[in-house]
Amino acid sequence: MKVFLSWSGKRSGRLAATFHSWLPHLFQTVEPFFSPEMEKGTRWAGELSRHLEESSVGVIFLTPENLGSPWLLFEAGALSKHPGEARVYTLLFDLDPLQVPLPLGQFQHTSLSRQEMLKMVLSLRRHLESPPSESVINRLFSLLWPEFEQVAEELREQSVEPARRPPEDSAMQLLSLMKDLVSRISHLEMLLQETQPLSDDDFGNLLIRKDSEFERRLDELVKTISPSS
Repeated sequence: MKVFLSWSGKRSGRLAATFHSWLPHLFQTVEPFFSPEMEKGTRWAGELSRHLEESSVGVIFLTPENLGSPWLLFEAGALSKHPGEARVYTLLFDLDPLQVPLPLGQFQHTSLSRQEMLKMVLSLRRHLESPPSESVINRLFSLLWPEFEQVAEELREQSVEPARRPPEDSAMQLLSLMKDLVSRISHLEMLLQETQPLSDDDFGNLLIRKDSEFERRLDELVKTISPSS
């Protein structure tokens, strides 16, 4: 089973990295995807899109400073549309469930506590074809939890200013632009599979080809969310 780890920001990324490191110790058949682990030289957008399509389970690491992240919204939407039964777990760090706005607010949240995390892990177990026994998972979790708890305590001591959130309509525009870009890259890669191989320079020229409508929308968005001079 492939599990997509969605994060945005330093604290969210640290939590995702910790979860990525010890999830295979709980379930040997689980393949967690954490974007910083992508191979160097990979076309990141195409690789990201592939993992979103292949993952039936996603874990989104939410913090007060990343609630307005368009990337998290995009990845949550892609995971929710996975064919078959998809599971999207939202892990809340220093957040109350009532603080999470829609559309992320629609999910059954998991607070970062030992009891809640164990419930999430046992829920993941039920989606495996040949899962370890619940007693084994309980023992492994007891051994691994102190590491996660220590990381969480270190992050709580950090002074982090909430990210400046753009107006809601600007966030939705940015989300739309990212969807357009990912769609464009996926289409280009499909075309490349049907034609003769292109050099990296040729691929780059295709990717940055002039698109007046796309550029116009991007310019308008930048003006909207940029601070006044």
